[in-house]
Amino acid sequence: MTSLHALSATTLRRLYKDREVSPVEVTQAVLEQMVAWKPIVNATFDLGCGDGS
Repeated sequence: MTSLHALSATTLRRLYKDREVSPVEVTQAVLEQMVAWKPIVNATFDLGCGDGS
């Protein structure tokens, strides 16, 4: 299977419906990918956690 972060919305919808993956799993995969790419693209991002950091 393609990495969760790379799946289309249509594919994710089907996987959610069939309970093959959860939105939490997909969110974790996307966040892991963001962290992995951060040093390469020198990007910054704010997860908006509201903890003041």
